[in-house]
Amino acid sequence: MILALLFSALSISLSHYERMSEIVDKVSVVAYGVNMSEKLPLLVMVHGSPGDWKAMEKYMADSALQKKYRMIAITRPGYGESDSIKAYPDLQFQAKVVHAFVSKYANEQAVTILGHSVGGAVAMRYAIDFPNEAQKLILLAPTLSKRHEMPRIYNYVAKCKWVNNRISQQMRVSSFNCLNNLNRCLPFIRTYV
Repeated sequence: MILALLFSALSISLSHYERMSEIVDKVSVVAYGVNMSEKLPLLVMVHGSPGDWKAMEKYMADSALQKKYRMIAITRPGYGESDSIKAYPDLQFQAKVVHAFVSKYANEQAVTILGHSVGGAVAMRYAIDFPNEAQKLILLAPTLSKRHEMPRIYNYVAKCKWVNNRISQQMRVSSFNCLNNLNRCLPFIRTYV
């Protein structure tokens, strides 16, 4: 009974959003959109690491935002529902994939891109690589500097060979690989303390 109610609530929640999926650069990209038939500006949301589009669901459900934007919440390649078996630590590649996906829905208009955590680094890379196509950039607790992203105890535990062999590829990439790519993908960020 409880399981049926939970499934019913999940189905109702998902029914408000349009599921979109594409293969971009041989990688599966899954996203959910709202107001996609409207003539409103496009807000693209990129989740942190690990995670998926559901991290942005509360924003998509916001009635004030729905009046102002068409919204797409993207699941980054290798996470969530994307059927890729590999997570991609290269932020530049992720930004390229997000751009290729989003360009199909942007109606040749610049988009507002919102990124949280590592999604913030992807959003920043998107704005750098496609400056004429990113009208606004919104960063929520972005991961922009390896210097300020202090590894947590679970990051070190995940490095142990026994543990590392037993966790998902997504968690391995989330643990250290994205952090190690920050300096290469966002070399212009200077940290002043």
